[in-house]
Amino acid sequence: MKTRELIAGDLCRHCGEKIVLVESLFNTKKLYKSYFYLAYYKCPECSTMYLSDKFKIINSERGLTYFYGEKFISA
Repeated sequence: MKTRELIAGDLCRHCGEKIVLVESLFNTKKLYKSYFYLAYYKCPECSTMYLSDKFKIINSERGLTYFYGEKFISA
């Protein structure tokens, strides 16, 4: 089952407050992980985090692979 893509301003599933987009802080430790997120959605009221695949970066043996929607782009 595919769910609708989240956007900033959608309502939190827990408390009903509008969610906001937060950019992740980048550090070099993330380059050694198999994947990390450039940004995420967060509820300012209850602090629930919503991760989206459109912000997901996958580290592969060839280098970084960016996931945008339905396609992968290698850098």
